[in-house]
Amino acid sequence: LVEAGKVRHLASVMAKRDPAYPDVPTLIEQGYDIHIGNIWGIAGPKGIPEDRKQILYEAFRSIAESEEFISMAEKLKIEIEIADGETFGNEIMDAYRHFKELAELMD
Repeated sequence: LVEAGKVRHLASVMAKRDPAYPDVPTLIEQGYDIHIGNIWGIAGPKGIPEDRKQILYEAFRSIAESEEFISMAEKLKIEIEIADGETFGNEIMDAYRHFKELAELMD
């Protein structure tokens, strides 16, 4: 819709300008301390033994660092950021707080 001119993209909720829309300012640039990135991740149930978590983490890291994955991400203009479970969980909670703030602004 944006490309067709039917909708105007007023702001990006990402912390940095979206590479797909470099002319669209972020909410931060417009004075709102709100940013929500595209969060993609893989999660498992609680209680996975640490040694198994490490095996999974290394396997997914290997995939994310592969030429094929990087090429796909570049085509889709997706920024790759590899994080461990704790960091990923913190990012999800930050996104939740920012979504809540954004919803309150729209109320």
